[in-house]
Amino acid sequence: MVASGEMVPASLRQFAAVLLLAALVAPAVAAPPPEPLCGPCSGFETAAAEAGIGVELERATARVALADNGSATWTVRLRVNEAAAQTFANDPEQRRAVATDAVTRRGLPSVTDPVGLSTSVSGETVVVRFRDPDATDREAGLFVVDFLRSNGQLTVDAADRVTLRGPPGTTVLAGSDVVTTNDTDDPQTVTLYNATMPAGGLSDLENSVVVFGPPNTSPGVPTFAVAATVVPPWLGAVIQFGTPSILVGVVLVSGLAVLLGWVGRREWEPTTTGRRFLALTGVATVPVVTVVSWGDLPVGLLAVLGSYAVVGSVVWRRPGTLRSAGGVAAVTVAAGIVTFTGTVALTGRPVRAIQTVCRIAPVVVGPAIGAVSRRLVAATVGTASVVVVVATVVGPTVGGLVVLVAMLVVVVVVLLAAPPAVVAAAVSRQRPDEPS
Repeated sequence: MVASGEMVPASLRQFAAVLLLAALVAPAVAAPPPEPLCGPCSGFETAAAEAGIGVELERATARVALADNGSATWTVRLRVNEAAAQTFANDPEQRRAVATDAVTRRGLPSVTDPVGLSTSVSGETVVVRFRDPDATDREAGLFVVDFLRSNGQLTVDAADRVTLRGPPGTTVLAGSDVVTTNDTDDPQTVTLYNATMPAGGLSDLENSVVVFGPPNTSPGVPTFAVAATVVPPWLGAVIQFGTPSILVGVVLVSGLAVLLGWVGRREWEPTTTGRRFLALTGVATVPVVTVVSWGDLPVGLLAVLGSYAVVGSVVWRRPGTLRSAGGVAAVTVAAGIVTFTGTVALTGRPVRAIQTVCRIAPVVVGPAIGAVSRRLVAATVGTASVVVVVATVVGPTVGGLVVLVAMLVVVVVVLLAAPPAVVAAAVSRQRPDEPS
């Protein structure tokens, strides 16, 4: 991008390699091991094996009936092999011991003291019933089911079907668009099929809550109930796990602000700079497009490259735009819109698109960081964007791994924000009488 046409130094190539490695490693360590939603569904075989009984689980279903008092009655049906069914039919005490172990040690952390646990055998099906006395919360007069996200990620992979039925007189008012489907004619029921609950920022938490209430409830009330449920633990997690990442981000954006001051003193030619930046963006886009179906990483990288394309186009065709506050704001908004619409086009999910824009916030505001002449203001803008990133990455998940993940994401995203910031700094700090 420098007018003299210097070759890319070895240190820059090494830096790019490290950046790529970090981008590939981050998703690999981001997800903690999923935990089972239905203990008897996923843990019955293991509990039986530890008791010396060989069980082959062929099918598992669970029905959770919620009550007005906040409790939930679980009815779990486990189809097992004939020999195991016969063993359990002949030994009720052993059957109950295995079921108790599966419920209390291998499922939801909240179901540690089930009430009225009973078991029976019908043919080759073991039936386990128990009551969780504290299964739902009450917010704004509605019933909020938030145990789907207890203790980080949860999965219903071991069950063929988990059905939630609201209290009498209620209907489903809000449900996860990730793991729930209401595929029956019963508006009081939500069914989960073989799904894994994501663990992450605020939008992921929102997707882990199901709300039941009267059919005539005002539209805004369920939204308030969801917010009242997920925001407090999310804020607590951001403070607990996100502070180190924010501090790292402050150091990085402060260093970037200093770098931009040095960049602004060098001689740059806007047209050449813009063309080269666009060309590099296009070259990088080709391999990413070929693997876009692989998941969040290529989609996020394409969002970054879309933002790059906006900046490169402006620098190439209208570099003077970056010399005014209004122009910088317009470029930033345009980068955000391109990122959002591109992600919607790739995924078909606006919520995920908003999350993507937030997670690459430093890249989107990169032109603003670069165009601001005062280092303190540039660092402040960058820090604010880092806080947005941390807030969308961090959630109340298990263990300190989330600290490392959030920190790695912040480092990668701030480094990805450097190219558009550098280009904007170089062009915006030229004198009006210089070539444009």
